[in-house]
Amino acid sequence: QRLLARWHAQVAPNLPLEQQRLEVAIEPLHGDLLDLCALDWSGADVVYVHATCFNEHLLSRLSSLAGCLKPGAHLVSVGKPLIDDQLQPLFAWGCAMSYSEGATVPVYIMRRRPSRGLA
Repeated sequence: QRLLARWHAQVAPNLPLEQQRLEVAIEPLHGDLLDLCALDWSGADVVYVHATCFNEHLLSRLSSLAGCLKPGAHLVSVGKPLIDDQLQPLFAWGCAMSYSEGATVPVYIMRRRPSRGLA
C-alpha cells in the first residue's frame, strides 16, 4: 500500500493524463530474480528492483532478462539503472530513503520496448 501511495504521489503526476490512473492488484513476489523457474516475470506489468547494492555482474544479468518482459511492461529500479536495448528509459528522479541520510537515491523508470517488427 505504501508503494501504491508513492506511485500516486510521485510517479503518476509525471505521466501523461491517460496513464496516471493505476487500478491493479499488486502481487509481491519474493525470491531470486534470476531464477525464472521460481519467479516468472514474463507476464508482469511492473517489476520493482531495489538495486542499490547490486554489483555489475548482477546488474548485467538482470538487464539481459528485460527481453523476458512483455512489451510495454515497466521496470522500476532504485539505486542503479538496468541497461539493455530492450528497455526504454522514461525518467529518473532522486528520492529520499530512510538509509540515505538526507541525500536522495536515484529511481529509474523504464519500459520494455515493443517486439521487433511491431514498432
